[in-house]
Amino acid sequence: MTMPRKIFGLSETSRSRVTAGLNEVLARALALRDLYKKAHWQVTGLQFAALHSRFEGHHVQRSELIDELGERVQTLDGVAIVLARDVAAVVDRRGAGRARDARA
Repeated sequence: MTMPRKIFGLSETSRSRVTAGLNEVLARALALRDLYKKAHWQVTGLQFAALHSRFEGHHVQRSELIDELGERVQTLDGVAIVLARDVAAVVDRRGAGRARDARA
């Protein structure tokens, strides 16, 4: 009989729950990062320079967080969410709605 494989002392059931939760956070972080990039591209007006730079900074910060979350999921022997359709399914399932195509 083969012993169940434990990673970081967590059973497969615990790892599955943790990776599911991390993937939900990852999906929301991916959606938020993309909204920051959209705002970065579409900002206009008197505050253009300040907001353009700020939105880009937020985008970069989210990208770093996304990398850490994805690596953590993989470390726990899970599969990190990355495809837009998977992100949309997670975000829509929780009632957060979709980003509109109209200008922000």
